[in-house]
Amino acid sequence: MSEKISSLPIDHRLPRKFATLIHDENPIHIDDRYAREHGFKGAILQGMATFCLVVREVISDGDPTTLRSISVRFEAPVYPGDRIVLNMKREDKGILLSLRDQQGQLLLAGRATLR
Repeated sequence: MSEKISSLPIDHRLPRKFATLIHDENPIHIDDRYAREHGFKGAILQGMATFCLVVREVISDGDPTTLRSISVRFEAPVYPGDRIVLNMKREDKGILLSLRDQQGQLLLAGRATLR
């Protein structure tokens, strides 16, 4: 892979499903009104869920044990209903990652290294 681009729709049900899975009771992920009262435009996807989606794409071409390390920085929230685009670009020392929303706003940046 020299460069790979993945487009991922964020289902409206994903934050609630993920909250149930990890026992996350933070209302910012499931209550639009609460999230708006705290400065967001609505409920936001958990950072861990976003991270899991990125990792799944990084290892989608092979054995998950090939992932040596991954480091990311969250830049902006992901919202249910977004269509996010992950760009993965192979470089000498790993894979550069950038995740953007449908308007092109940077949501996450990082680097992964494979064994």
